[in-house]
Amino acid sequence: MTTAARPTFEPARGGRGKGEGDLSALSKQYSSRDLPGHTKIKYRQPTQDAPEEVRARDFRRELEERERVAAREKTRERGPREHT
Repeated sequence: MTTAARPTFEPARGGRGKGEGDLSALSKQYSSRDLPGHTKIKYRQPTQDAPEEVRARDFRRELEERERVAAREKTRERGPREHT
């Protein structure tokens, strides 16, 4: 029987031997994943539909105006209709 199949009753523990001390003091390196990310909050700019601006807008009027412009351009592209 191989030794790999046997259970380990005394698992290896680092930092317990002579002169090893605390393992956290051995390395001062840390991963970039340990650093905090997204530390700044982006605030809404004045032109980015702030709640006050949204309340002041008339969306129905804007939509109707855009629809009129689109219909006008569509008829201009198609040209006048000929009746047969």
